[in-house]
Amino acid sequence: MTKKTLRVRFVPFTQDISLGTYRIWVHDYCSYMQNIGIDAAIIPVNRLEEAFKDGDIIILGKGGDSFYTSICEFAAKNYPNTIVGTITPPATLRDTPFDFVMAGSPEEADSLAFNQNTIINAHIESLYWDIDPKKHTDKSSLVIGVHGWSPHLGSFVPNLKWALEEYEKEQKFELRIICENENFNWTVGRPEIENISFRQWDFSTITENILECDIGLIPGITDLSHYVSQFGVQPSHGLFDSDYIFRLKNKCNNGRSLVFHYLGVPVIADFSPSHFHLLGGGDCGYLANTKEGWLYGLRKLKDYKHRNQFSTNAYSRVKHEYNPYTWAQKYYDAMETIYNEKRSKKL
Repeated sequence: MTKKTLRVRFVPFTQDISLGTYRIWVHDYCSYMQNIGIDAAIIPVNRLEEAFKDGDIIILGKGGDSFYTSICEFAAKNYPNTIVGTITPPATLRDTPFDFVMAGSPEEADSLAFNQNTIINAHIESLYWDIDPKKHTDKSSLVIGVHGWSPHLGSFVPNLKWALEEYEKEQKFELRIICENENFNWTVGRPEIENISFRQWDFSTITENILECDIGLIPGITDLSHYVSQFGVQPSHGLFDSDYIFRLKNKCNNGRSLVFHYLGVPVIADFSPSHFHLLGGGDCGYLANTKEGWLYGLRKLKDYKHRNQFSTNAYSRVKHEYNPYTWAQKYYDAMETIYNEKRSKKL
């Protein structure tokens, strides 16, 4: 007998499938829940009353900052047994009385920890989940790929920029940038190398464009280590001139890395905390921050046999540890616990 589940209703403020925050957190996760027997559905915000009448758990999409508080107040007054949460809200909404918030990484969860319940979820896209991974072959010229939001390209400064400029002296390659604007005017961080191409991120071509890559790069952190002297060096306080100093977004996550892993492309990623889960063991890809660190990974992955071994290891790990149905069940279980706790407090 199938266990009766609570009714989960995703209420997005947009249904634009080109937006990752809708595509992954609403469209894909609703589908994952449905596939494991959870009563889940998407109801747009203009049918909000219907969602509350029909659901036990309401998950508000991103983009409703000015409406969040009024929706929570509406729920408290009219549907006191229903729990209301939202997806990765800005930290400025710390006074909005959500029953829970969903964060896309431990980094983001910490920045939202003032909420009474924070649920961590994984950036697992159905677009790449069941694709056969790439098998690497010996090549004289490599395709080194970067995909995602164009502002991430600023994080090539300074070390990845320098590493690619040096690597070009010993290995022929194309640096392929796949982003939301193929005409992006890249100035900050652009390496002075011969072959840089831009590809438009598009549903019909994104998988093929990534599968053509031999190595994936994931930059995102801004390294401030070269400014260490202005912060002072005090060994007695544990401060040394060899320390790392970073600036990173609170929303750092390993989603871009997961895409490469699912498609069988080995990765060199920056020191964003979420990258350490899969890459920290040293057998699924490389972590890098210094110019020498990025070069080390590039030189190792020149060997196609090494690329195959690391991509195989990473693919095996993500298929096990980032299975969408496992994460969808964890997501639901966390919300069910919050729902039951709220009910018990009213009894």
